[in-house]
Amino acid sequence: SQSPVKVGAIELPEAGIYLINAYGLFFGHPTPGRTAPTHLYLGLSGPPEGFWGDDYGTCSSGVFSEHDLDATCQVARTVEVTGPTTLEIKAHGFPEANTDSVGGEFDVIVEVTALRVALPD
Repeated sequence: SQSPVKVGAIELPEAGIYLINAYGLFFGHPTPGRTAPTHLYLGLSGPPEGFWGDDYGTCSSGVFSEHDLDATCQVARTVEVTGPTTLEIKAHGFPEANTDSVGGEFDVIVEVTALRVALPD
């Protein structure tokens, strides 16, 4: 499997508790030789930077078979930040059972919203 791909970012401009909603629409390309069902993930990660960073919300499309054309996932959760914070939006996919089978190529359309629902204590 490959490392997650950064597909965007969202700024949380100040300290507080935010309700975050992330929605991803994945499209599979008709890749010749696509032989394996694939798991597709959308994640919001914050500092520290790295493979994923701290998890601010992750969703999975479930198994995307070699015959599917599109799949979706959505996550909503509240998070607390102590100051301005940038969350990276990342997408990732890997073949069923994490084998070397060909999982295919995918595009994703992402919509992420953040609404501050409370001030810090």
